[in-house]
Amino acid sequence: MKNKKFLFISGDLIKHKYLAIKLMKQYSMSRIIIEKYPKEISKNYSPDNNKIISNHFDNVYKTDRKYFGKYVSKNISFLNSRILGVCKKNKINSLKIYNLIDKFNPDLIILCATSIIKSRILNRFHNKIINFHAGLTQYYRGAGCNVWAIYYKEFEKIGITIHFINKDIDDGSIIIQSRPKINFRDNSHTIGIKSYYLAYSLILKCLRFYNANNFLPSRYKAHSKLIKICKKKDFKKEIVLKINKLITNNKLKTNNKKLRSIKIINSLK
Repeated sequence: MKNKKFLFISGDLIKHKYLAIKLMKQYSMSRIIIEKYPKEISKNYSPDNNKIISNHFDNVYKTDRKYFGKYVSKNISFLNSRILGVCKKNKINSLKIYNLIDKFNPDLIILCATSIIKSRILNRFHNKIINFHAGLTQYYRGAGCNVWAIYYKEFEKIGITIHFINKDIDDGSIIIQSRPKINFRDNSHTIGIKSYYLAYSLILKCLRFYNANNFLPSRYKAHSKLIKICKKKDFKKEIVLKINKLITNNKLKTNNKKLRSIKIINSLK
């Protein structure tokens, strides 16, 4: 069976490169467009400019490098050979990038940690764009959702969603979800690492299904008053202090009753 053409559109942090390399190694026709983050990654996630925020994101970078750094360094030549284009943050919807995507004409586009994709690309590739979201979209949408789930003490709502995208944020129909296995040794950074390991397996399932069937099934989530919209402008030092306190006091746990109350969707069964 001939492999489909898959296009990854991704941020350029170590974890983003890890995920893209792992997936592209499975498909010879795959390529990537990279959207470059600011040098200080905290500026991409929070307007709050203080030591607590900068330390938080320094630890994100250090943890990513610890778990993914060697793999990415070893495979950087492979990654470079698959790059279709590069743009600055918030330039993913430029005419230049659109033309690159249009010319490549992928069967399916997979997003990871990009800016919001706008109508020109959405309309051209209708129902052919999926997104990796760190969170369960029935409950949390926006940025840093699994961290916000810790903040609100809803640990049972930490998870991963692969979904179609539309014009609204994280509103597209759900393809597959799962939860990382969390233990008392975890913190917000290691949960992020587990999320990327889990995302690899979920996206790979999607690509294998699409490659065999030429479509992806989906289940639409019900709109719910339970949904929280997580905004970058709200991520301030008080949030970091609270999640660190919860983790330090060994509060990062939930009970089986709460876990059973959360419906995890898998349309690939």
